Amino acid sequence: MQGTLGIIVGAVVTLIIFSYLLGDNVLYRWALALLVGSAIGYALGVAVDYVREWIVMSLLEQDLAVSIVYAIPLLLGILLLLKGFSPNRFLGRMGIVGNLALAYLVGVGAAVAIAGALMGTLIPLVIATGQLLDGPGLAAVAQRLVAAVGTILTLLYFAHRPRTVGSDLEPRSWISRSVRALGGAFLMFGLGTAFAGAITSGLTAMVIRLSLIAELLRPLIGQ
Repeated sequence: MQGTLGIIVGAVVTLIIFSYLLGDNVLYRWALALLVGSAIGYALGVAVDYVREWIVMSLLEQDLAVSIVYAIPLLLGILLLLKGFSPNRFLGRMGIVGNLALAYLVGVGAAVAIAGALMGTLIPLVIATGQLLDGPGLAAVAQRLVAAVGTILTLLYFAHRPRTVGSDLEPRSWISRSVRALGGAFLMFGLGTAFAGAITSGLTAMVIRLSLIAELLRPLIGQ
């Protein structure tokens, strides 16, 4: 019964979303508000439960040295909440102290993002591109050559940029223009492929949802 109710609710919300094809309407905006509100509520619930379970309870149950370690993130979080108050109020004026927590959050986030991009994307891409240079066959050699040249030209596309001289752009040589043109072509192919993959994923999700709606309506149609 619970599964059937979930399918019915999902089918109704899906049809409401599809009503946007007829134009912007109240039901579509209600569905968007439901989606955003549910996501924010779920994220807030997870955050509150994490703070209560892993910070506050650990702060009360551990000894003094461990409690100080757990008290630091709790204090930084409280300082960060001060930035949500109006600057005209006392707590809002104290929000400048929250810049410490914000600076720590941004610094750690940037470091993690850069490390993740290097270790998870750029370095594996370089290694995979190098591994493509091994193997027999003329077609395989051509494929590896295109992959290597495309990688190099795409990287050079961002390096060959015209410099500003006064109010004009510095003229570029034909080599620089050719490199940027070829690199831009490879970049457009790559972005087009990624966009096509995103559209395919969206269509797959839509087909799955429509198939659930069809399974729901099949007994009614049969009767």
